[in-house]
Amino acid sequence: MMTRFFLLMLVVILMNCKPQMTETFVKGKVIGVIPKTILHTVPVNGGCNWQFMEEVRPDSAGNFQFTLQLNEAAFIRLVVPNKIYDKFIIAEPGQDYEVTLDFTTDESSFNVKCESELGHKIYNSLEMPEHIDIMADKISNDSSLTFLHNQINLAKEEEFNELLKQLKKGNISNDFYAIIKKDRQTYYESLIQAVALRLHSYYRKDNEGILEDYNRLYKTYVISEVPLNSQWSYDLLNQYIEFKRQSSIYSTSNDSIRITKKKAISRTEFINLAKEFLSNEHLEYYVASNLALACHRKKSYDYELIQLVEDFKTNYPESNYLPYLDEAIKPFVEFHEQKEEPLPENIKLIESYSRVNSLKECAQALTGRKIYVDVWATWCGPCIKQFEHNDALIKLLKSKDVAMLYISTDVDGKDQLWKELIKYYDLEGHHIRANQLFNAELEKLGIKSIPRYFILDKDGKILKMNAAKPSDLEKLEKELAEL
Repeated sequence: MMTRFFLLMLVVILMNCKPQMTETFVKGKVIGVIPKTILHTVPVNGGCNWQFMEEVRPDSAGNFQFTLQLNEAAFIRLVVPNKIYDKFIIAEPGQDYEVTLDFTTDESSFNVKCESELGHKIYNSLEMPEHIDIMADKISNDSSLTFLHNQINLAKEEEFNELLKQLKKGNISNDFYAIIKKDRQTYYESLIQAVALRLHSYYRKDNEGILEDYNRLYKTYVISEVPLNSQWSYDLLNQYIEFKRQSSIYSTSNDSIRITKKKAISRTEFINLAKEFLSNEHLEYYVASNLALACHRKKSYDYELIQLVEDFKTNYPESNYLPYLDEAIKPFVEFHEQKEEPLPENIKLIESYSRVNSLKECAQALTGRKIYVDVWATWCGPCIKQFEHNDALIKLLKSKDVAMLYISTDVDGKDQLWKELIKYYDLEGHHIRANQLFNAELEKLGIKSIPRYFILDKDGKILKMNAAKPSDLEKLEKELAEL
């Protein structure tokens, strides 16, 4: 009896034992132009997900450092804002890393000084698109999934053979080889799924083979075995859920397919699908990542997102993702708290804006000054990102006696959201939401993508097309001085 009791106690103790966290130190040096901040992913539950990042500020000499808490190897992504710079450290518990970011050449170099230095060079030289969809779009064509699947597998085998050569030469350790191989396996599995989805897009007519391809891809697939420490884990889970959704659609009648095609799926509905197909730590990881991604994109300020974050807190009250979700959802909460307040005096909507059809008519409302124009929309993330520089922008424009005009390209249905975002971001200046005729004029001027910036004279004629953006005020100041 006592033996059984002690065995039971031992099982309980083992179940509650968690691997001890170990501090891992990263020291860095920037050579060349020193950025204001460097972002790095935080290995929440050992994962590598760009939605969960912290920033570090280099000193005047370019030195920076940060500490990681690890109980297993993790991929740490380093990102330099406003630069095409995206590198990785494969951090192992208890090891120290010294990284060098050299911006003195056209091709910025990256070096990691550690026990696995060569392994880092190999990994960072591998093909890694910014998003899996970019690569899927690149290679998808009218070929069959079988052909593309074989091509992807050939590329994977070639890559793995090269890694194996380095392992046999002693250039990388067994542990390091295993870490990279698992990550790249996740990448290639996600790529195959992404390609399959494109071949069976809603907009193609020949979707009859989707169930056959689905069964072929997932017949022996165990989604619960997907590693969560890969940078491709979220993509793989996302593709899996979408494939399951489309497969269920095409297993129904043609009438059901046509109805489903027309119906947009809400974030709540998609997360409910995730709950159906995922479980345990995979579900927690996926939902947290999905919500954080939606917060960072800021494509809308729907109250639905606040409710979903609250649901996550209820379902996972001890989750390690909560501090990051709390921070990410703050702007949405603040937005809804201030919705009912009137527009401040420094924000002016152009009178009868729905009947203004041209830049010339806009200029007439701005009392005979040069005008700096920002063309944006409520759904445009890069547009909204530039609002961070507005205080300095307005200060510069006032010193040059230049008026500020924001032109929104939003449709009529976004009128209220447009006004609410103007107020939320405190966009001092004049505002107009372009009507159909005004949007047509903008298109004739070559403005087919946003954000776009240009400078007008007092009569509404363009003085400078493609003017500098708010984040490049030094360049903008020179442009204004030359006019």
